[in-house]
Amino acid sequence: MMERDWLINVLNSMGDGVYIVNQRYDIEYVNPALEAQFGAVKGRKCYQYLHARSEVCPWCKNSEVFSEGKSVRWEWYSEKTGKTYDLLDTPLRNRDDSPSKLEVFRDVTDRKQVEQGLRETKEDLDRAQAVAHTGSWRLDVRHNQLVWSDETYRIFGIPVGTAMTYETFLASVHPDDREFVDRQWSAALLGEPYDIEHRIIVGDEVRWVREKATLEFDSEGVLKGGFGVAEDVTERKQAEEAMRTKDIAFTSAINGIVIADLEGRITYVNPSFVRLWGGSDQEEILGRNVLEFTASRDRASDILESLWSSGAWLGEETGVRKDGALVDVELSASLVTDEAGRPICMMCSVIDITERKKLERLKDDFIGMVSHEFRTPLTVIKGCINTVLTESSYLSPTETHQLLQDAADEADSLSDLIGNLLELSRAQAGQLTLYPEALDLQMATRKAVKKVAARYPAYRVSLDLPPDLPPVSADPLRLERVLCNLFENAAKYSPAGGEVRMSAKLDADGIVVGIADQGPGISPGDQARLFGPFQRLEQAAPGGGGGMGLGLVVCRRLVEAHGGSIWVDSEPGKGSTFFFTLPLGTSPRVEGGRPQAARRS
Repeated sequence: MMERDWLINVLNSMGDGVYIVNQRYDIEYVNPALEAQFGAVKGRKCYQYLHARSEVCPWCKNSEVFSEGKSVRWEWYSEKTGKTYDLLDTPLRNRDDSPSKLEVFRDVTDRKQVEQGLRETKEDLDRAQAVAHTGSWRLDVRHNQLVWSDETYRIFGIPVGTAMTYETFLASVHPDDREFVDRQWSAALLGEPYDIEHRIIVGDEVRWVREKATLEFDSEGVLKGGFGVAEDVTERKQAEEAMRTKDIAFTSAINGIVIADLEGRITYVNPSFVRLWGGSDQEEILGRNVLEFTASRDRASDILESLWSSGAWLGEETGVRKDGALVDVELSASLVTDEAGRPICMMCSVIDITERKKLERLKDDFIGMVSHEFRTPLTVIKGCINTVLTESSYLSPTETHQLLQDAADEADSLSDLIGNLLELSRAQAGQLTLYPEALDLQMATRKAVKKVAARYPAYRVSLDLPPDLPPVSADPLRLERVLCNLFENAAKYSPAGGEVRMSAKLDADGIVVGIADQGPGISPGDQARLFGPFQRLEQAAPGGGGGMGLGLVVCRRLVEAHGGSIWVDSEPGKGSTFFFTLPLGTSPRVEGGRPQAARRS
């Protein structure tokens, strides 16, 4: 009796519900924990209390506890409480040797819900990994095991649940890649990043995977564990390999070719893109993100978003070279897909259009400038002529003559402007034809001075030409244009009443001619761009007129076509002197800057 009292005291103190039932299925004892959930059930039949039945049920009747004296564990859901219980039935033997059964009720509802949630989470994770062809793994250092997700097993072609270690994983790696993988893993154990691609053997097939891992170390640097992912990139690698078979075409292509994975990581570039970027080796670019080569990250993100939504993008953008310089490019990007239409990588064609854009801007500037420069003399010519035609009866002969002279001067300016444009156009087209003759430089100079002096009477021109200068070999019309352009340029940038000086001397290369002004001078930075088209530096002197900035570039083209050279010597505040050289004697006809055996007829 004492033993039973002791047992009852123990059962009464338990948090789990407990009851005792005899072989007649009468409940003889219920502890407080069970009574709190099911109420006063002592003295009732267990099948009534458990299963709400009027007669003994199969679960009770065939219980192995009574029939075989075995302990049985099972789960039961109670409709009364709405909870799930873990039940443990244990046989008891009464003093009269009659059997009884002790049943322990443990509420496992919360645990079952957690387990169900974990199962659903795992199922969702497995489905997500299957869709993304990306598996995961966790390293158990203590047991030297790799715990793989189901998708990782599928990627490697290994039955799900197979016990894995680092050695068994390495055995699945392609023999030619094992040393590389092992070396990278050893480096990762020393703290280096682990992000590699390598081949694996799956049955009779060679496949590619990309692996990334994050390892955990304790305070003493000992590896504690790690987590990683394995992505099947076979289709992308096959697409890249297919593209590499076209590498000959890519290599010889003028435009740059860039191939990147879906994360934007560059996996291939051709030599043209390396040159466009300003690098020397493809290895400098491989592995970097395409966003690094764009001037605006926000704009690049918009392009990528458009690319993902439509599959292609075409337009003009601004890129960044290796040295940080900006470059205008025409960009054509597209998504490369597999046979199922799934994107596997991105391919971009890049064309350097920096010079083209400069020419377009130059063309726009040129059109605007020409329109302005043509309109000014035409307005004066039209105004003068209309005045003479409509107001002749009110004009004196002197006034009429002055109006016609003004119109003639503007017509000469317009003629010079058109002449410079034609010379520049011929030079650009490689059709500049010279007809050189042996010329007296003094006579050619006086003719140019007379022409310029009539247009700029407020300026003085002084000549310092040795009387014994030998003849020069030059095209008379082109030499006159060079001299007139330089004289006019000197007058424009000199103060009213200033002096323009011309000198000449003989040297080993021929005759050196210099034309100096009393203008503000030119800074070294401006001198570097002085002989380019449409380069008008500081404002011309009052009364000196404007211009299109064509005179000096035309002079350069004409002088160089003669085989000479042209340059400037200037300091700010001290005026400028333009020098050019001309050859001596006679010379054959020159077309496009090259000698031709012909003469003017």
